[in-house]
Amino acid sequence: MRLFQRLVKRGQRTDSDSDVDVSFVTDDRLRALLEDYWRQAIAGYEAKAYLGTLATCGGIVEGLLAWALVTTGTEATARYPDKPVPEWDITRSIKVASDIGLVGKTANDASWAVKEFRNFIHPYNLLRSQKSARADEALAGSALSAVREICRSLRGRLQIGTRT
Repeated sequence: MRLFQRLVKRGQRTDSDSDVDVSFVTDDRLRALLEDYWRQAIAGYEAKAYLGTLATCGGIVEGLLAWALVTTGTEATARYPDKPVPEWDITRSIKVASDIGLVGKTANDASWAVKEFRNFIHPYNLLRSQKSARADEALAGSALSAVREICRSLRGRLQIGTRT
């Protein structure tokens, strides 16, 4: 099932911001959950609840990468046999997905960006890092775009079986 949800920017709908296709996710329950998360990320963006969008996009990326790593088998789990893939943190998932070629360079970079954006949910980490950035429209829009890129990369590599 293809999820189609419009993202509204400054009152105008744009086709480039319209949807995320997670139809390649073969686990029906996870796919439904990811589609629901996407709807919530879009709703948060439209409501100017940008922190919610950032956190939700982080959850989508974590779910997508864990599913892809489990689906592709032992190459991923052999690297870190200490715990099952679904229990890995997002840092480990991004690293292994990149190392074994599940995502391309752009999707890898996007994954790290979403991970950093998701850290906005920890106020003391933000204060300690002395970053002046805030959860705003630009960061939330970037997180949504990153999710799109990660989906595109995974879909292409898993359906075609191309890993380089």
